[in-house]
Amino acid sequence: MARFYDTRQVLNGGQVKSDDWNAEIAASLSEINGQLDQHQLPLNSFVDTKLVQPTISTQFANVDGTYSTYMATQSYHQSEWEGADITMLYDDNLYTGFYWIKLQDLQVQFLSATAGTGGGQVTFNSQEGMISGCAVIDWNWFPGEARVTLGDPPSTTRKLYGSESAIEWGVFVDDVLVSKSGFVWPKRLTLNLPFNTPAPSKPVRVDVRFRAQFVDPNAAAGAGVASLSVIDTEQSLKIIGAVLWLRNEYR
Repeated sequence: MARFYDTRQVLNGGQVKSDDWNAEIAASLSEINGQLDQHQLPLNSFVDTKLVQPTISTQFANVDGTYSTYMATQSYHQSEWEGADITMLYDDNLYTGFYWIKLQDLQVQFLSATAGTGGGQVTFNSQEGMISGCAVIDWNWFPGEARVTLGDPPSTTRKLYGSESAIEWGVFVDDVLVSKSGFVWPKRLTLNLPFNTPAPSKPVRVDVRFRAQFVDPNAAAGAGVASLSVIDTEQSLKIIGAVLWLRNEYR
């Protein structure tokens, strides 16, 4: 039964009017007729299932570093990378061309183990509704620098190679692309990739991937007029930090 608040007060010794009583009775009857406002809050709508304490996990229960908070109407999940910088070069065995590479796979390669990774993937038990979140990646896409021999008589100068090579980042939910950055050319950047997508009722994997255009300096030297005689700095992708977080709002 809803709680009702007196709208009229009858003072002792005062005059009693029928409207004072009828107004209070009408409030009770209005609930039956569906008129529920702030003065007629149905307290029975607050049940114990909506007041349960959240289940919080601060342990890295999964190999991707996910820790979660499950609540009655929603859940939160997060994974972070706080390790040493990871550097990827053109001859890395994960690179096979301009194709998507999982950040998680690069971390596993760097650590030689699955334990201790983070920021590249989140796994959790989803419920039907919506998944909203953001991937934050701090990285440096650096072009290579070489000494180039030109002219007749030949002279040596320094030149950047790979300065026109692009990189692109994306967020995938169960291998479906839901957000991407578009092409980014060499620079140091902290990138935010927000995403929002429908959620099923099943275990879900959300992961961050990238694809980059690496230049083989040896192939570049053979294809052009100039020869790259000495590679001073190799073209590289450096991962400095990463955070992946999301909210699963239940339907």
